[in-house]
Amino acid sequence: MHTSSSPSFSKAFPWVLFVTLIFFINYLPRSLVSPLLVPMEAELNMSHSQATGLLLLLSAGFSVSMALSSVLSRVLAHRTVAALSAVAGGLALGTFAFVETRVQAGAAILCFGLSAGLYFPSGMATLAGLVRHKDWGKAIAVHELAPNVSFIAAPLIASLALVFMSWREVLCLTGAVSFVLGLMFLFFGRGGEKQREGNLPVSCRSLLVRPRLWLFVVLIGLSIGGEYAPFSVLPLYLVNEKGIPFDTTNSVLSASRLACPFVVLAAGIVADRLGTKTAVRLYLIFHGVMLFGVGLASGMLLTGSIIMQALLTAFVFPAVFKLLAEAFTPAEQATAMSLIMPMAAVLGTGIIPAILGMCGDAGSFGAGFIAMGLMNFAALGALVKTAGSRG
Repeated sequence: MHTSSSPSFSKAFPWVLFVTLIFFINYLPRSLVSPLLVPMEAELNMSHSQATGLLLLLSAGFSVSMALSSVLSRVLAHRTVAALSAVAGGLALGTFAFVETRVQAGAAILCFGLSAGLYFPSGMATLAGLVRHKDWGKAIAVHELAPNVSFIAAPLIASLALVFMSWREVLCLTGAVSFVLGLMFLFFGRGGEKQREGNLPVSCRSLLVRPRLWLFVVLIGLSIGGEYAPFSVLPLYLVNEKGIPFDTTNSVLSASRLACPFVVLAAGIVADRLGTKTAVRLYLIFHGVMLFGVGLASGMLLTGSIIMQALLTAFVFPAVFKLLAEAFTPAEQATAMSLIMPMAAVLGTGIIPAILGMCGDAGSFGAGFIAMGLMNFAALGALVKTAGSRG
């Protein structure tokens, strides 16, 4: 919660960076799984659908713990929950040292998902306690650099680290860093000293029967899917179907995300100028076209489609979350978010990558990307029903 006693943004900035670092180490392993799927698939003798099924398990664990994190934050301070997420996530990643089968890999990645999902609600509450209300936008912009930087860093880390160590050791080393940072944040961090108080202000049942909520599950799920699913599956697609070398594939993935942090910072201004619904409509149209390009093109046109697809995903989030704020009253927003985000995360980080994996098993990842494009065009119809007014 923002308080009048919160320091100026310049004084709070080091602590905002500390929270952002915890978010980064929370997000980095999820981004690392994508470039590591190629050696994991080969060593554990998995099919494409089995490999992408690991992403579904990660998403399921993440979504369940995110939905239940409010219970834990009634007992523990928000900063403690965020730190616990990093510590437990580090321990879960350490179990990959013992993974020898697909089932063991699934259990390990499910445990990591259950740990990682605890971060976001408490991390945001911790961040809010550090800054004044008028500085909230700047704090969010800094915080959102974490996932965008992780998308750039993960393929580079994988390419460099796999020269010297196995994929197991990459994940274990990342887990060790997460464990240490979590302990440091617990003892030396700032913000999030209070637990969550009171009951949910709005009945979950009253929101679950409202069509508007399910429309946002689709819109946000497709937005998350656009950010996460292509990134997760492109290494398998480019290496196995397009015949592009592994190192070149990781270089393309990193290059496609280089400008995303800057796009995120500018996207809020664009949404204010164009209007939220117009911005989201444009995203769905152009993102659908770029997904068609990823599925059908080759050579430089394929590379260009991959880069533009990634930039468009960075563009949509400020607009879609502002649209959500316009669609629900202030009293409804927190409860609506707690219901929408876990389901949207399952759709975007679990179901859509799994569909792409099944298409890969059938012989055409490209068909999966075309199907994603069609989903974006279909969502335009859903957006027509999400009027900016509440109710």
